[in-house]
Amino acid sequence: MTHSPLRARPGVVAAVVFLAAALLAGAAIAYFEQQRLALARADAAAVADDFADILEIQIDRALSVTYALAALVHQGEGRIDGFETLARALLPFYDNVEAVYLAPDGIVGQVFPLETNEAVLGLNLLEDPQQRIEARLARDTARLTLAGPFELVQGGEGVVGRLPVFLEDAQGNPLFWGFTMAMLRTPSALAPAGLSQLNERGFEFALWRTDPRSGVVQIIEQSSSATLSDPVNQTVPVPNATWTLSVSPVWGWSDPAGLAVKGASGVSLALLLAALAGLLVQSRVDRERLEDLVRERTTQIRARESELTRAQEVAKVGSWTLDLASGRVQRSEETERILGPYEGKPGTAQALFGPVHPEDREITDQAWQAACAGEAFDLCYRIRNGEQLSWLRARIEPAPAKAGGRRCSVGTLQDITEHKAADTALRESETFLNSVMEILPVGIWFLNAEGEIRFINEAGKRIWGGARYVGMEQFSEYKAWWLDSGKPIEPADWAAARAIDRGETSLGEQIEIECFDGTRKIVLNSAVPLRDDNGTVTGVVVLNQDITQDKVAEEEIRRLAFYDPLTRLPNRRLLLEHLAHAQATSARSMSEGALLFIDLDNFKTLNDTYGHETGDLLLRQVAERLSACVREGDTVARLGGDEFVVMLEDLGTNAEEAAVHAERVAEKILAHLNPPYRIAEQSHHSTPSIGITLFCGHRESLEDVLKRADLAMYQAKGAGRNTLCFFDPEMHTVLARRAALEIDLRQGLLDGQFFLQYQPQVDDAGTVTGAEALLRWRHPARGLVSPGEFIPVAESSGLILPLGQWVLEAAARQLAVWAGQSETSHLSLAVNISARQFRDPRFVEQVLRIIEHTGANPQRLKLEITESLLLDDIGDAIDKMSALKSHGVGFSLDDFGTGYSSLSYLKRLPLDQLKIDQSFVRDVLTDPNDAAIARTIVALAQTLGLGVIAEGVETAEQRSFLSEHGCRAFQGYLFGRPGAAEDLLAGSQTTMA
Repeated sequence: MTHSPLRARPGVVAAVVFLAAALLAGAAIAYFEQQRLALARADAAAVADDFADILEIQIDRALSVTYALAALVHQGEGRIDGFETLARALLPFYDNVEAVYLAPDGIVGQVFPLETNEAVLGLNLLEDPQQRIEARLARDTARLTLAGPFELVQGGEGVVGRLPVFLEDAQGNPLFWGFTMAMLRTPSALAPAGLSQLNERGFEFALWRTDPRSGVVQIIEQSSSATLSDPVNQTVPVPNATWTLSVSPVWGWSDPAGLAVKGASGVSLALLLAALAGLLVQSRVDRERLEDLVRERTTQIRARESELTRAQEVAKVGSWTLDLASGRVQRSEETERILGPYEGKPGTAQALFGPVHPEDREITDQAWQAACAGEAFDLCYRIRNGEQLSWLRARIEPAPAKAGGRRCSVGTLQDITEHKAADTALRESETFLNSVMEILPVGIWFLNAEGEIRFINEAGKRIWGGARYVGMEQFSEYKAWWLDSGKPIEPADWAAARAIDRGETSLGEQIEIECFDGTRKIVLNSAVPLRDDNGTVTGVVVLNQDITQDKVAEEEIRRLAFYDPLTRLPNRRLLLEHLAHAQATSARSMSEGALLFIDLDNFKTLNDTYGHETGDLLLRQVAERLSACVREGDTVARLGGDEFVVMLEDLGTNAEEAAVHAERVAEKILAHLNPPYRIAEQSHHSTPSIGITLFCGHRESLEDVLKRADLAMYQAKGAGRNTLCFFDPEMHTVLARRAALEIDLRQGLLDGQFFLQYQPQVDDAGTVTGAEALLRWRHPARGLVSPGEFIPVAESSGLILPLGQWVLEAAARQLAVWAGQSETSHLSLAVNISARQFRDPRFVEQVLRIIEHTGANPQRLKLEITESLLLDDIGDAIDKMSALKSHGVGFSLDDFGTGYSSLSYLKRLPLDQLKIDQSFVRDVLTDPNDAAIARTIVALAQTLGLGVIAEGVETAEQRSFLSEHGCRAFQGYLFGRPGAAEDLLAGSQTTMA
């Protein structure tokens, strides 16, 4: 029987089977071990690739903030406005970024946040030994470059992305401006990439790069310090550099335990098949796990892309990618929003720039050509979507080329319409504000919190500069004084310094300044502090207004209001102020004072003889002599005309000693005013009459003190002039009586207590030709009051005006009555006219109205005026007399010869008659002088063709003398006393008989 060898040799068969099985198992084990190792490395490579992609995305996203900062630099054309505000808004969207920098010319100038990063300020990246290689690489390649890791200046370790920023010079050539930078502190900044998850999945890892300075491997982050065993290396492209992520299993690639198990399992086919099935199942699980991981990473990438889109929306900066080969443009959502629904033809400038404004198509076409050529550009242009016009800023630059990848360029698009509008509005506002500040006559200064001048307008320069302006950094270095005290203003006392140091607001401080040309001015100075949102003073606004001329005008107004323009002495108003102050001081100290009232004797004669100019010169010299007679604290004032007042203060508490001192001063004044005055090469003599009164406290009112001195002065004149006289207490009684008389005068006018009496005027034959109306006052208590008593009071109080008008009306009514009777129709009536009444501008009008109202015949009305009335304004007197003369009114010159008689005005005046004063008639028979004067007046009247009448004729001998020398009209007691109108003719006839 034949047996199969296998069957015959079961052991051999078994051995063969075992051997075959062993060989098969070994082959299977070897095969699956290779597959396991390949799969493990593939798994590790996939994981490493995923994490490398995540790292790349994280780093690219983090470093994209540098483009936003670069946009800020380009927008400001190199000027950095709002860096802190923009950085504060951007950083929340970039978790990995710890700080952002701006490094103009490669020198770090601004950083946010500033806390913990101050040390980096001022670092010169292009010269720093640790950073210059990669900094210069970024600059020279004009590409975003990730440098590091290295030890940070501010402490710790980190990596820094540097984006070189280029501006254009005047010729359009790129000009290196500096870097915009983002700092990522390692390893914390890499944490979002999840490298630590590799340990959870059983992998050791090391993230490293080759140091460009030394060429040695530089570990960026690793799971442990142990060297990796045959790791899988995955390239991590970063800007302008390359990192490598190395991954290997924690326990190595070999699996001794598994190999032993597989070897044991290979003993039997079941175990081999079970092992093979397990490997197949495990392989499938691994694939599913890998797919889940890919989906998870894809989701994360999309989430990051969404965050990037949101960040672009916040920053209003879109992005785009241009495929250089196809010319196709891929836009971000923010770019689509900015450009609107306009697509544009693919591969054209419109696809990139949108609906460009016709005027900007040339520059966008040029930029498109540059982009297609792989060149960078940065331009601003306009688009129009319907009726809406928008300003955009587009930037693009070539993206770093990847091995085997397509060439492309990436860029940003920003809607700057609001920026343009704001910039335009800001420029217009600045222009308007500058124009306003330049035309204002007020100096405007802006100072910072350190007191340094940051702005001054032209008015401020003119105020401080005088003829020129020299600026100073510190406002406190300017020279000034307080106007009220004259003390220098210390640096800490300036309104601006107080505003900065204490937050004070100062308005309208008057100071005197010294200009840079040496002149001085008076300035109204104000300062208002400027504060931030926290109330901290950040600066101050100072306003200066030149009030020098205002002060001059104010002083001139004060001078005009309080000083006599002729003599420059205080006037009545200022004298009263000084007197009130002296009384108040005297009331406190009980010290006596004195008031000296000075009137120049016969000044009117000199003034009328030589003219007002000579009189003014005399008054000036009198003022100078008076000022030389008193102490510095005493007051010399001019009340008006030729009246002066000297006020002496602090004469002691003894009234007798004060009187002695006042008398000495008065005698000194008499001595100084008596010497001749040399005026216009002529010598003039003038003497004073001085009235003195003492005062102490408020015993008397201001006006009472003046009245006492005035009354004492008149006593001095009555005592013979050129003398002094103290106020007599009895004079107070006179003043009181005078005041009471004035009150009674007013009441008498109201009650009709006045009446007229008529004294006849006769011709040479004794026939009554008229009368003189004489005013009389019958008081119910006083009885018949003498005209010599009440007429001066009426003159000084102004009551002479209504009283004189009443006399005129009563006389005119009497004339009208006489005209209606045949025996009296020929009579004329003389009425005395006071100086104040005649000077009234309405005098002529009043006389004519009275004549018309009463029906009196103006041919029978004769107005008697005095010589003194004519001296003030002879021209005005002639005009008024001529106006009345044209209506038939006659004029008689009363008291002729008692005053300053001038032939010149006698020839010019339209007079009808001269009246010889009774003072000459009284002694005409006994005094040769009076007789000569009477004869002269008669002869003068005859020469001038005027009538002449003598008053005060009381005897027949007086009448005969006057008649012998040509006088043909008479008035006096010889012909009749004043009486009622109805007794006029009868009384005259009786007297003559």
